[in-house]
Amino acid sequence: MSNIAKPRQRSNRSARANPEAGSAVVDFVLTSFALLILFASAMAIVTNLYLRTVLTNAATDAARLMARADVSSSECEQSDTATQAGVATARSSLGMLIGEKLDETIEAATQKLDGLCTTEIIITANLPGLPLVSHITRFEARAHATLELQQ
Repeated sequence: MSNIAKPRQRSNRSARANPEAGSAVVDFVLTSFALLILFASAMAIVTNLYLRTVLTNAATDAARLMARADVSSSECEQSDTATQAGVATARSSLGMLIGEKLDETIEAATQKLDGLCTTEIIITANLPGLPLVSHITRFEARAHATLELQQ
């Protein structure tokens, strides 16, 4: 008798035992693509909300500054320097927090509203939309403040 073992014949049993071999890679690719789109959409929504908050706060700060500026009590008119200071305040707030990335316009005016002298500042900007879904949206932030008349 010889101690030499006979060579085993290969069987396809291992391939037949797990017919789903390699499907994990396909599942990962499909799932990661969906999660990537979901993550990009969530980031776009958060960025859009942040930009809206920054624009609203810049308009509010500029309106408050314009309301405290020098105003003549008789005509409810404000000097151009106060209006320019309000616009400059809004631009500097936006410049610090956002930079030069937005295409915004800033308008400032003094008006009489319900018998009160008020300032109004309007900031309009184009905000980015959701990726693959929507386009650029136009956002308008308005702020009003009652003038502090000096007598």
